[in-house]
Amino acid sequence: MWRGIHERLYLYESDVEKFTLKKSNLYDMVFIDSYDGDDIFSRKLWDADSSFLNALKSRLHTREQHCCGETSDYEAFSPHPSVS
Repeated sequence: MWRGIHERLYLYESDVEKFTLKKSNLYDMVFIDSYDGDDIFSRKLWDADSSFLNALKSRLHTREQHCCGETSDYEAFSPHPSVS
């Protein structure tokens, strides 16, 4: 089913805007975990005129462009820290 996709998956932990502006690689799919601890989704990640989104458009493979952002607060589903 996965046909070698595991060898092509990479995980980067960094500031997404700085990373996107600095790199020139093409990607098939981008997942963004944008939770900042204060439950604030930065405007630069969704503003259509932001340098981040413009850079991201040029980094996604033209055939299939997918960008997924995670913005939910885990406490909404699990209000107690001891519950995972």
